[in-house]
Amino acid sequence: MTVKNQVAYGSSWAFSAVGSLSDNLCINGNKQKVEYSEQFQISCDTANNGCNAESNYMEKSMWFLNKLGVPTEQCVSYKSGSNSLRGKCPSQCDYGTKLALVKSKSYENVCLGEESIMNALLLGTLQATVTVYTDLAFYKSGIYQHKYGKVEGHQFLVIVGYGSEDGVNYWLVRNSWGTTWGENGYLRIIRGLNECGIEQECYLQKV
Repeated sequence: MTVKNQVAYGSSWAFSAVGSLSDNLCINGNKQKVEYSEQFQISCDTANNGCNAESNYMEKSMWFLNKLGVPTEQCVSYKSGSNSLRGKCPSQCDYGTKLALVKSKSYENVCLGEESIMNALLLGTLQATVTVYTDLAFYKSGIYQHKYGKVEGHQFLVIVGYGSEDGVNYWLVRNSWGTTWGENGYLRIIRGLNECGIEQECYLQKV
């Protein structure tokens, strides 16, 4: 799916959750590239208060997409990045039409080791989280492994694949900081070492 930009709003939990759902619907469901609404989850997911970076909120975001669901991005567009507000939970699309919500069928934590994650990626993309250090914020290219800097916070992302370069294994991850960050919005992070906590908790949504 498209690399998006959350801008100056702590909404990566929604971008990763909805982004992974969008991926998996395309891969395993409708076979069409349809973008779904992060804004709807931000505004309507009361368990997350619209903005939070604690890992337990990742599971709550999965619960929301399984029980309530989201409309398309065309129906409810992203606004929090420009106005820094959570906004009210919409009862209709931006242009007055009826909401049509899409849900996951189930979800599970598949971070039970490197092999478990690799096997899960055969079924779809995964929502995950990392601790953000200063050097990750300034990542440009290559296989990332934390070297310097303080903890800046946490970021939720989507693991989309894995690979190896010059004998170094990595996860391929999509972020929501726009295409000017990293490798066109993507990150390659060293695999098998639980780097920055990326292998600690990750969710597969089944559709």
